[in-house]
Amino acid sequence: MRGLEGPEHSLLAFWIVPAARRGGIGRQFALDVIARHPGAWAIAYQAENKPAAPFWSAVADTATAPGGRMQSAVPVPGRPELPPDQWLRFTTDRRDTVR
Repeated sequence: MRGLEGPEHSLLAFWIVPAARRGGIGRQFALDVIARHPGAWAIAYQAENKPAAPFWSAVADTATAPGGRMQSAVPVPGRPELPPDQWLRFTTDRRDTVR
């Protein structure tokens, strides 16, 4: 199970309209969702999406203790022609994640 109901939470889709980017609203929103659902998190993004890596790394670093995240490349199921997804995994028990 994916989403917010299972033992490992995941954001299945995350998109901020371009006009609202670079102002911190996306980071604030992601951290708010994580803070409302403490526990294990797994967030995937495509490596070709260059802004995604620093964005999600910063979110994970804020949501958990330094060094508390793991990153791995995972093949896309049933799609061997695609590059692997990048996965960030971390756990937070804090409800004060939002900064």
